[in-house]
Amino acid sequence: MNCVKHLVYKMMEGIMVKVCSCCSNINVDYLKENLEGIEVKVGCVDNCAESSGKSFGLINGELVLADDEAAFVKEVLSRK
Repeated sequence: MNCVKHLVYKMMEGIMVKVCSCCSNINVDYLKENLEGIEVKVGCVDNCAESSGKSFGLINGELVLADDEAAFVKEVLSRK
C-alpha cells in the first residue's frame, strides 16, 4: 500500500494525534497513557506562536488548543 493510501486508511480507521514534546505543553507519556489505542505522533506541529501558553496539538490534522493536557485528552476522546 503506498504512503498516501495508508495515511487515508489510518485516518478513516481512527484518530491521529500529533504533539511537540518541546512546545505543546503536554507530557507525551501522560498523553500516551491516557489515549491507549490512539496513534500519537511526536514532532513539530508548527504552531508554537499561536499557543499562548495553552496545551496544543493536531487532531486529525486540525490544530486544537486546550487549557491544559487533561483538557486536550478530553477533546481527543470526544472525537472518538
